Amino acid sequence: MEWKRKGGPELVEAFRRLPERHQDARLIILGVAPDVRVPRCEIVGPVPADRVPDYYRQAAIFCMPTHIEPFGIVFVEAMLHGVAVAAPRLGAMQDYIEDRVSGVLFDPDSVDDIASALCYLLDNPRNRQEIGVRGFRAVHGNYDWDAVGRLLRAEIEPCLPRE
Repeated sequence: MEWKRKGGPELVEAFRRLPERHQDARLIILGVAPDVRVPRCEIVGPVPADRVPDYYRQAAIFCMPTHIEPFGIVFVEAMLHGVAVAAPRLGAMQDYIEDRVSGVLFDPDSVDDIASALCYLLDNPRNRQEIGVRGFRAVHGNYDWDAVGRLLRAEIEPCLPRE
C-alpha cells in the first residue's frame, strides 16, 4: 500500500532495465494504483484479500524491493503459494530466505541489483521452479497460522495457573 517505502519506483525501473530477451515478462502491481506507464505493466490496484491467491497462482516471481520491512509477511505468503521470491537483503527476510536456495536476495538500494535478481530468476526457469518449491518448504509449517498457534500455546501454557 505504501508505494515508495515498498520500493515501487525501484521495481518499475528494474523492470524497465530487463534485457531484450525478457520482453515476454509482465509486471503486475497490486494494492496501489500508481501513475506508471511502462510497456507490459498492468496496474490492478487494491484487491480484496480473498482474490490475492489468484494472483499468486499466476505469478512466476514475487518481488517487492521494500526499504523498511521488519518481517515481510508478504514474502512468506508468496512462498506458501510456491512462488519464487526476489527479496531485499534486510530484516527477517534474511532469516527465512537463503539466497539462490529458497529465494533470491538483493540490495534494495540498487536498481541494478534488483534487475539482476529478476534476470537470474527469468534466465533460469528450472532453478526458479526449484526455488519456489524450496521456499514453500522453508516456510510451510513454520510461518502458517497453525505453527504460530503452537508457538503461542507453548509460551502461554506454562504461565497459566494449574488447578
